[in-house]
Formats: sequence, C-alpha cells, structure tokens
Amino acid sequence: MPKTFNDFWRCVWENNCCVIVMTTKTIERCCNKCGQYWPLAEETSCDFGQYHVHNNGVDEHKDWIITSLVVNDTKTGITREITHMQFISWPDYGVPLSAVAMLDFRDKVREYQSHATKSMGSLWTGHPLGPPIVVHCSAGI
Repeated sequence: MPKTFNDFWRCVWENNCCVIVMTTKTIERCCNKCGQYWPLAEETSCDFGQYHVHNNGVDEHKDWIITSLVVNDTKTGITREITHMQFISWPDYGVPLSAVAMLDFRDKVREYQSHATKSMGSLWTGHPLGPPIVVHCSAGI
C-alpha cells in the first residue's frame, strides 16, 4: 500500500479535492486495512513524493475523527487545506449498529465540503457543490 501513497496524493491534488472520507480503521482484527497515508499525530508531517502533508489538528468524536491537513506541493510552492474525515464505527465485514451515526457523519462531510467550496471563492468554477470528495474504505466500495 505505501507504494501508492504518492499517487493517492497526486490524485487528490490534481482533482482539487478538499475532503477525504475514509470508512475504515487502519487496523482491524489485527489486520492492516489501510495504509497510514497521512500524519497521524498533531503537528507532525510526512512527505509523499512532491507533496508535504502536515497534520494541523485532530478532532475526535465517538464515531469519527476529523483531521485538518495542510498539503504543500513542493514543486510549485502552492499550499492547500484538506480535511480528512474518518468514520470509525463501521465494523469490518459488518454494518454500523445504527444509521444515525452515519447520517450525522454524512451531514458533517457536507458541511466541510460546503465550507471548503465557499472558501475557494471564484477559484472554483466547477460543479456548484464543489470538487470531488475522495471516498474510500478497505473493501473497494
């Protein structure tokens, strides 16, 4: 998986994505489910090819974790803010106990996407709901 991290960040960058949604834990049942493609601890950084990713803060909730990332393209010097939103109440090979947490999470994703799109102002000329949201889990959905 680490071999794909540079490509992942290039995809996020090239598509102007502001929100990444992850519906898995990195490790479940002692198995790696997803590589750690972002810096986990606050005020730490990782380099993925030409992208320098800095963890600007973590906001933990019962069912999800929101991480504020600052991504710098070291070749151009351009910096962007990206929100990583991880839903942690979806069990491996199962479904959440209640739809309420997932629906609340969806609303939170929409809130962050709307805020990010508005902050882009006239720089965003695409779809009115904003750039694509990257959504992934461990099972390919």
